[in-house]
Amino acid sequence: MISISLKEIAECCNGKLVGDNISVASVTTDSRSASDNELFFALKGERFDAHDFLDGAVKNGARALVVDREVETSVPYIIVPDTKKALGMLGSYVKQKLNPVTVGITGTCGKTTVKDLTYSILSLAGETLATKGNFNNDIGVPLTLLRLTESHKYAIIEMGTNHHGEISYTTNLVHPDIALINNVGYAHLEGFGSLAGVFKAKSEIFQALAEDGTAVFNRDSEFYNEFENEQKKYRLCSFSVDNDAATTYASAIELDDLGRARFVLHNPQGNIPVGLKIVGTHNVSNACAAATVAYALGLDLETIKNGLESYEPFQGRLQISSKNNITLIDDTYNASVNAVFAAIETLNSMKAYKVLILGDMGELGDQAEELHKEVGKRVLNSKIDLFLAVGKLTELSVSASGGKGIFFNTKEELKQWLKDNFDNAKISAVLIKGSHSMKMHEVLNYIKDELC
Repeated sequence: MISISLKEIAECCNGKLVGDNISVASVTTDSRSASDNELFFALKGERFDAHDFLDGAVKNGARALVVDREVETSVPYIIVPDTKKALGMLGSYVKQKLNPVTVGITGTCGKTTVKDLTYSILSLAGETLATKGNFNNDIGVPLTLLRLTESHKYAIIEMGTNHHGEISYTTNLVHPDIALINNVGYAHLEGFGSLAGVFKAKSEIFQALAEDGTAVFNRDSEFYNEFENEQKKYRLCSFSVDNDAATTYASAIELDDLGRARFVLHNPQGNIPVGLKIVGTHNVSNACAAATVAYALGLDLETIKNGLESYEPFQGRLQISSKNNITLIDDTYNASVNAVFAAIETLNSMKAYKVLILGDMGELGDQAEELHKEVGKRVLNSKIDLFLAVGKLTELSVSASGGKGIFFNTKEELKQWLKDNFDNAKISAVLIKGSHSMKMHEVLNYIKDELC
């Protein structure tokens, strides 16, 4: 973060400064990680109130505090009506002050991959800031904005949501120059109710788009026409796996033995061959999305190609490792329905004995049972040889998989079955996936440590 005085922070947050007007150069919301020269925001949650930990924050090095009441402390502090809103106001203030070219990204699945691919391209053209990890909510977005410095030419901000109004709030902090919806799929249906509800929530990203900004959408989405009709005041760009009506699209797609795609990338500048290090046809779509952002920013095809080809997947996101006869595909980070469908297609492309290990998918509301059944039907009609499932709802997936599947109530039961039955002499591709809460990385690590 840039160095900024407490007086300036108080003014931008509608707060009152108590104590000396010192300057701070970074922000934290975790009293345990507060360090020298940091400003600590005392946030409130459903189960905690960080005002209870002010002494710890100061002891760990916080030089100043943002609170919602008068407190007894040895450091200066700013009193604001709402500390979380103040955090957002400060993040927005710093972003507007520095004014980098800003890209906002959302979508049901793949948004983190698109963000990382976009970063891989833009960082070749200038200093680029991007969201770290899952800092994509109403706290993570302002914390990301507060990492900006004068050296940043670009900022790529990922925005997630599980209820209406969340992206509206964060996009009004970000004020993107380019806003992209990667896709609209089955996720957080408890909050949105339907796919149309998901589309409506994701479309909030266009509410604070700059007047001369660019709106980017997936041409392969069933909501494309609705998007086009609603966003006519902006420059519109689109991307597609193979629709040549899109701004950016792919042709001549081929997958190698490990499922990594090679294709020809097309945009209005021309075309160029691209080879990805990440697996699956769905990542061709993600690459085209990132390439569309880069094109809208004026980057040339060669830079786009170099950025896409240099990107390597992160742990838990279709990361491939091979040991002896086993190719492990670590997709354990999370599992929306569309991402599971994509994982099945990815496994289909592998030239080996194909094993899918799946944990429950979460936050699907009233459609949870039906969507888990649909996964089983997809497995039935796929080239998958063995389907192992754990949890509660995946029992419905196994029932619909036509004898390909085996269901386990616990991960311990699954690991014991693997120990007794898994043939590590057979050339196999094993893809492991599940909702974050299922902690499917435990199964992945067991296979790595005990069976390979």
